Amino acid sequence: SIIALSSLLASPVAAFNFTPAPSSNLRLDTLGRVAFAGDFDGLSLFQYLEQNEDSYYTNGSQSLLSRFPNGAFASISLADAHIKAMCPYFINGELQGLVVGGNFTSVGGINSQGVANINVDTGEVTPLPGLSGKVAALYCDDDSGYVYVGGEFQGLNSTNAIIWTGQWTNMPFQGFNKPVTSIIKASNGNFIFGGAFDGLGNNSTGTKKNDTQVIPVASGQVTATNSIQRDGFGDPRNIICKTADSDGSGNTWLAADNSPATWQDNFRFGFQPSLLRLYNTKIEGRGTKTWRYTALPDTGIMNFTYINKDGERAYCDATCPLPEGNTTAQDFEFVNTIGMNGFRIDISDWYGPGAGLAGIELFQDDIYSYAISSFNEPQCDDVSPAAATATVTGPWLVSPSNANTNSDYLSIRVNDTISEQSAAGVSVQFKPNLEQSGNYSIKLYTPGCIQDNTCSFRGRVSVSANTGSDTPVTAELAQTNNYDKYDEIFNGFIDASSQPSLTLSPTAGQTPNLGYLVFVAQRVRFELIAASTGDLQGLFEYNPNQQTVDINKLDSSAINRAGQGLTNGAIVKELAIQGDDTFVGGNFTSDAFSNIFKISGGNATSLSQGGLNNEVMTFYHDDTRLFVGGNFTATRNGGTAGLNGIALYSINDDSWTALGSGVDGIVQSILPLPLNLTGDQPETCIAVSGLFSSVFAFSNNAAFDAQGFAIWVPSVSNWLHNTDFATISLQGRLDTMANVPNSSPFYSGSVSSQALAASGAVGLRDSDGLQLQQLPFRLHPTPSSQQASRKRAATINGLNVTGAATGLIYEENDLNYTIIAGNFNAQVDGTNITNILIVNGTDSVTGLHDELPSESTFVTVGIQDRNGAALLFAGGSVTGTVNNDNVNGLVIYDLRAAKLHDPQPEGLTANDNEAVVHAVAVQTNSADVYVAGDFESAGSLACPSVCVYSTDLNQWNRPGDGIGGSVSVMQWTTDTVLIMGGNMTSGSNRTTMVTYDTTSRVFTSFPGADAMPGPVTSLSAANADRTQFWAGGTALNGSAFLQKYDGSQWQSISHLLGENTVISALQVMPLTDDHDNNDLMEGNRALLVMGQLNVPNYGNASSALYDGRTFTPFIISSSSRNTGGIISHAFVQRDDFFTSDDGHLAVGFVVLIALAIALGLIALIVLAGIVAERWRRRRDGYMPANQNMMSGAGNMDRIRPEALFGTLSK
Repeated sequence: SIIALSSLLASPVAAFNFTPAPSSNLRLDTLGRVAFAGDFDGLSLFQYLEQNEDSYYTNGSQSLLSRFPNGAFASISLADAHIKAMCPYFINGELQGLVVGGNFTSVGGINSQGVANINVDTGEVTPLPGLSGKVAALYCDDDSGYVYVGGEFQGLNSTNAIIWTGQWTNMPFQGFNKPVTSIIKASNGNFIFGGAFDGLGNNSTGTKKNDTQVIPVASGQVTATNSIQRDGFGDPRNIICKTADSDGSGNTWLAADNSPATWQDNFRFGFQPSLLRLYNTKIEGRGTKTWRYTALPDTGIMNFTYINKDGERAYCDATCPLPEGNTTAQDFEFVNTIGMNGFRIDISDWYGPGAGLAGIELFQDDIYSYAISSFNEPQCDDVSPAAATATVTGPWLVSPSNANTNSDYLSIRVNDTISEQSAAGVSVQFKPNLEQSGNYSIKLYTPGCIQDNTCSFRGRVSVSANTGSDTPVTAELAQTNNYDKYDEIFNGFIDASSQPSLTLSPTAGQTPNLGYLVFVAQRVRFELIAASTGDLQGLFEYNPNQQTVDINKLDSSAINRAGQGLTNGAIVKELAIQGDDTFVGGNFTSDAFSNIFKISGGNATSLSQGGLNNEVMTFYHDDTRLFVGGNFTATRNGGTAGLNGIALYSINDDSWTALGSGVDGIVQSILPLPLNLTGDQPETCIAVSGLFSSVFAFSNNAAFDAQGFAIWVPSVSNWLHNTDFATISLQGRLDTMANVPNSSPFYSGSVSSQALAASGAVGLRDSDGLQLQQLPFRLHPTPSSQQASRKRAATINGLNVTGAATGLIYEENDLNYTIIAGNFNAQVDGTNITNILIVNGTDSVTGLHDELPSESTFVTVGIQDRNGAALLFAGGSVTGTVNNDNVNGLVIYDLRAAKLHDPQPEGLTANDNEAVVHAVAVQTNSADVYVAGDFESAGSLACPSVCVYSTDLNQWNRPGDGIGGSVSVMQWTTDTVLIMGGNMTSGSNRTTMVTYDTTSRVFTSFPGADAMPGPVTSLSAANADRTQFWAGGTALNGSAFLQKYDGSQWQSISHLLGENTVISALQVMPLTDDHDNNDLMEGNRALLVMGQLNVPNYGNASSALYDGRTFTPFIISSSSRNTGGIISHAFVQRDDFFTSDDGHLAVGFVVLIALAIALGLIALIVLAGIVAERWRRRRDGYMPANQNMMSGAGNMDRIRPEALFGTLSK
């Protein structure tokens, strides 16, 4: 058989609770072999309501993933960014959920800043609020019931490391001064932290210059109550950027005489003030005596400390004083750090006739540069000799915060694909005002997309930070966060005199999928970090039983000592423990090793060949093997070839082995992936994800495109792509995984996955239920199909053809062929087959090679088998030369000779375009083959739309007059009547369907076809005698339509398929179990609709079943281009779609056969009566009559009447 049953993943242990879909109940026994052709690389039968054709995300979003029982991956909960770590969380042996961490701001639509807990049965998300930043490492400790959390965040009094104990809890050392990337637990019960840190969170030295950043009060909306009505003194903005030295008209604000008053400022950004400076007025003996500061919008009264007139520190809140007649400022320090976006000075008492102020300044510790220039620190008076700035290039617009984010921000829409040049013309450059040199963390803040409803349109931005070094620091960031987030761009020393800056612009290469892309720019923070005296270098061992950490005894730990031996700036990315050995990977060097080493017996020990020559980013290990991924290409000493991005280290042998020859980029994640490849037990394969585009060739294996994801099969030492194993389809990337007891593993990533990997063609078999089956070949796109510059390509009802377009199974006259046609190539036994592939009964594969240009595309095939010749007619968008004769639109292939036939039909031509054949119909018991499509002539014969090729005469014939336009589909209703659909003219009238009688040679417009909403491009008989039909196509308004002709009139279905549906084919199918009869469909039938479908209440599918009331997905598929797949055609071994459920023929055939049997029985009875009568006469002595003729009346008187007729009663 040409169809081999796929060995899919054995049903995994139950995980997430998936909802079974209704059974399709298709009956296949009367059809024989069944197959589908299309443009797909992975397919699934619709078995669970959670299945879909969704593509994997490329905007940075990731999901928590589980696996269906069929092995395909399922999204449980979607995060708006990466999920970088996860672990099952137990308390006293009871599972509390799966804790996930990353740089997300929401999971499952729930606001979750960096960390959340997910119910593994229901997918319910519970936030763990209190952290601000991103989580990169988790360790769930079953012994204590605690979750150790590391990353780049702030929470409570800790930075970058903290414990969840049911609430956030500080560790004794309050975290680290730089990010944490890995946490493991050692065999002694201690925890090992790895990262970029060089000190503990509570052990740093250095002094910040506090209160150095001026909050631009001028950028707010300034108002006042009870202002004096006097020119030069009543405007509350008079005191901005002013001091007591300028007290006077135009520089002072005065309140009305003997009245309390308020001075208020509302901003379009948030801030946390640290110091307020007020200048009192002394005009006419006036001045403010007591006042209070009210934070807005919360209306809380703030507490201050200040130095009183006696030089002592004092406190105030609701009645803070200002000295009378002073010529200098009075500073008030905020006791608490409170966020606000406005404030009000409430004046309750005054000196002289009334209150007033001569100047006001507000300060904060935080150093920000805003995209909106007016929000930046102003350059005014002696306090602000310099200012933060923002330089905007391009048509950015201001978007309001709507109280959902810290500040208003800039946004821009881009309608076209972004090039390097256009990206440079759309940018924002941030420049802070740094008052001192030191270690800084540069953080870029991005407002969430929910508030401005742009989540579907957000793109990626490229960031370049100039920190004074020779090489700018660069990063690429997704802006798809649902809620506000920040990303750390740089952490290190900055010389304040270097004028640091950060530039943001759209990433080149992005293309809008929904019409345009949106990018935003808000603010950048330069956070001064105190210097460390901790004497750490990326590694720290923590004993949870100790309540304090003595920094003077850090070197008592072998782990800490190993870190201290690394060069400054070392970054530890990954940790792994095997037995008593701790493996350390990252970006570092020492005298003995680079980027990877192990700590064994209390000492840092080099691995074979000195480690690796560049950064290590990820590990996966078992008892004997350590898989290592990163940015390396060889060992440090260069002794092992092929270690490009990934390598295998033997723990027992201390040796390196290549995985093939590796990949052409960076490996960021290595995870175990159980797959059933042989039909027995699942095998642990290795899933490799990262920043690479292809896998290198090795041995006899060619290089192949990988798009950042590949699977290594250890049992055959090869990549899954290079094998013939039948297994799941998987694209995208996987970042991390967690094993949960009594469940299959959970993963995080962004993937598109189906139950079976199959390209272009797939079989369907009923063996203990319906199963999809791989065919003995693998189709790939031709180079021409990947080029945007192709000339007009053949289409299937509006869908450009890539992959397989059509096929047939033929078993007659000792022939057994399965034929696939379209636009593809396939490598079979070292030979390349292009666009037509033929499989015989022994699974031997032949077809076209290079006889025709690869850009030829076939969309229709038919076989004429007569007089010992088996000829395959293949039509489409076809050009080329065969036997020195030009062909166009149609070719003939001799199946018995396994080559193109000689002679070929003369080429078809069209007036203005390339001739395209859409349909071929071979007439039974005839030499004629009907060919239809878009053309005007065949050779020199004028023959528009439909032409007939005679294999007896090897010439074209015109079938008759009265037809024109484009014919898309043809079907025989009898041996001599052909029905056609398309966008045609019959005579002078437009029509969508016609019938053609080959006997009378007359075209007739089909009843009611002129009222169709658009061209008919797909047809299926609806009953056995082919007097009823289903017709589908695309209406003139772009929507799909589907109608049924019931023998007298057309019926339109009211529950249409959704937007962007394209129907490529229709076929009525028999069912094993009846549904309720209705006006459109018999209970034992369903209509299989194929193409690119949008099924109501579900989403995209490649085929669906329609029972006359509802559509139900049948097959969902995906393509390697990260889109949903397309099923273009179904073909079967036996065209027997109208057999009834119990195995008998349909009622009409039963009646005809019964009538024939009855007539036969009557004939037999009459014959038996005649024979019996002759025998009786012989028995009674009758003799044959004398044949000699006598006179007519000679003996008449001897025979009595009763003697003549009497025997009739016996």
